[in-house]
Amino acid sequence: MLLVELGFGSESVAVLVAHVTRSNDSERRIQLDSVLDLFASLDPPAILLADLNTAPGDPRIRQFLAESGSVDAITSGGADRAEHRVDWILARGLDCLSADRVESGASDHPLFTARLAWPVVNSRPVDPAQGGADR
Repeated sequence: MLLVELGFGSESVAVLVAHVTRSNDSERRIQLDSVLDLFASLDPPAILLADLNTAPGDPRIRQFLAESGSVDAITSGGADRAEHRVDWILARGLDCLSADRVESGASDHPLFTARLAWPVVNSRPVDPAQGGADR
């Protein structure tokens, strides 16, 4: 796992990057719980970029999304053919504008991208370069 905090003016966003094993189901579940627990502990805004080796129908993922206030950016952004994926982009405290599936050949499975934005407050986007004064 890698956890970084990216600054944008006076604002920042936590970004967690992770890869969960697929070779041992017991170990995968332990790693999945560790990644999701760490992500849930981060103050928003936060982004999880991960190969969780877990499909969207997995009960642990469904429970996490229902309880954590996280958004599955790939699904909410409208990416095509995302139902059998193992890659995830989760966000808390950010709006998802769009998502795409990319067939790049760089991996044994498709890649996904998402376009995220600071939340809109009072009908205007929050501008982190201006210190988030619109919040």
